[in-house]
Amino acid sequence: MRLHHLLLALLFLVLSAAS
Repeated sequence: MRLHHLLLALLFLVLSAAS
């Protein structure tokens, strides 16, 4: 379950970095 949270955090990080 916490893996989902980690994936979400990673996605946000990538989005922030790509922006």
